[in-house]
Amino acid sequence: MISKSITTMANTILTRSPLRLSAKKVESINGWRRGVTGISSVNALTTTMQLQEIELAWNDLYRRAAMPLASLSFEWVMTAWRCIAEPAGARLFVVTVRARDGRLLLIWPMFIERYHRLWRRAHQICTPWDYNGVLVDSEEDACHLIGLAWRTLARIRVADLITARLVPRASSLYNWLAAKRAAVTDETTIHTVNWQGVPDWHSYYRGLGHRGEWDRLERRLGDRGRLEITVDAKEAARAQRWMLEQKRLWLQCRGKSSDWLHTAGYETFLLESLRSVRTSARIVMFTLALEGQIIAANAALVDRHRLLGHHMAFDPAFRKYSPGVLLMRHVLKWAFERRLAVDFGDGEQSCKRTLANSSYDTADFAFTVDPWGRAHEVLRKVIRCWKQRNAHLKVRARSRSSGVDESSSA
Repeated sequence: MISKSITTMANTILTRSPLRLSAKKVESINGWRRGVTGISSVNALTTTMQLQEIELAWNDLYRRAAMPLASLSFEWVMTAWRCIAEPAGARLFVVTVRARDGRLLLIWPMFIERYHRLWRRAHQICTPWDYNGVLVDSEEDACHLIGLAWRTLARIRVADLITARLVPRASSLYNWLAAKRAAVTDETTIHTVNWQGVPDWHSYYRGLGHRGEWDRLERRLGDRGRLEITVDAKEAARAQRWMLEQKRLWLQCRGKSSDWLHTAGYETFLLESLRSVRTSARIVMFTLALEGQIIAANAALVDRHRLLGHHMAFDPAFRKYSPGVLLMRHVLKWAFERRLAVDFGDGEQSCKRTLANSSYDTADFAFTVDPWGRAHEVLRKVIRCWKQRNAHLKVRARSRSSGVDESSSA
């Protein structure tokens, strides 16, 4: 009887239309906070045309925000929506808050999608490696505005939970989620290079422990032919495709997989971003070539404050020369000359820790909106505990087995 009830409930959830936002629902939330001091309206934008209509206001808010993430620029969000989220069947849901004079005070660009078949989740419109955040006017109370945006989601039950990935600890979104006691699903340390207090390039470079080895490797590689380092090469699209193929081969050789790396939308985004992302930030492609043949490539997102390393790859045939690290040195020098802080992004490559002189923490969050979202969190915790217990039992079984083997041999 209980099994039948659970099956009926699951079928009901699967047959509902969670990704369709009715005009009545959207109309019911638009302008619902007119009574709040200084706030004119909280709106939900659900069509691409509505996004395009606020492009100028979006860019104006981006300029007024304090150290905004490049992934929150209009160009980046629109490209990610068109190339990744929309083709995957997601539904647009961008929450905006306006002041009484018409200025945008907050933009939270999200999409709604099915999550593990039974749930609906809201997630930022971005690529899998982007930091998550909210675009807020630097002179406003960010946590208060984020709370208004969240209540928009909660009021119309358009999603069961909100997920956020790689939220920087110093960000307003992190502070709001932490205050709401949102579940932390993962934590990551991001390695960076900060040029404050660094008078010249050699002062930084002399402090690196492996600099002598890297210099020798570059000389040995130069003995094999002419080395050439290019920035924003004319054939940047070709370098992007080469880098993507090298990453796929790297995963294949190690028996690993990546859902997003093999999707057509991801490749389309990489190529489209070279053309479309130009105003608030831009993609800069660095390549290291030996006799005209690319052996390492590094794609970085550069805005007015920082250089964010997105992807790097190298030809495994030249692994013993560490071409990726050799190219990274030149990327760092290029950033130093422009006094751009360097953020190595997500990933635990050892070279990032070696080259970094500072770091900060990020967290992944899951925040429930309704009771069904809370059921997801309960189930997630049960599965996590089960996996931890299962792993512990396997370790104990192996230790007992090794003990029996040792006693038998004795």
